[in-house]
Amino acid sequence: MIILMEKQFNDLTIFEEYRNRQVVLNYYQDDDFLWKRDCFHFESIQVDIRKLIFFKKNGIIVEIPLMEYTSAVINNDFQNYYIFKNGTDRLEIYFPH
Repeated sequence: MIILMEKQFNDLTIFEEYRNRQVVLNYYQDDDFLWKRDCFHFESIQVDIRKLIFFKKNGIIVEIPLMEYTSAVINNDFQNYYIFKNGTDRLEIYFPH
């Protein structure tokens, strides 16, 4: 059995510190079914009322709505790893080095 160390957070502005990086978005249903994965490079992130807006170099904007998730935690087992949960569904956001 794996126990993850998680810490609750509410201040989404921490995402605005990430710049000129890559992000990996993993969407899970029913606890462990990975139904979607997205990965891209971005220049900056803006937070707008429970929504992350990624600005890419080519002018494309990617919006990630977070309103449907009821809790947000930082996974302390991995650096730069965030988890948004709603029952058995979750979105994991990871910023690799």
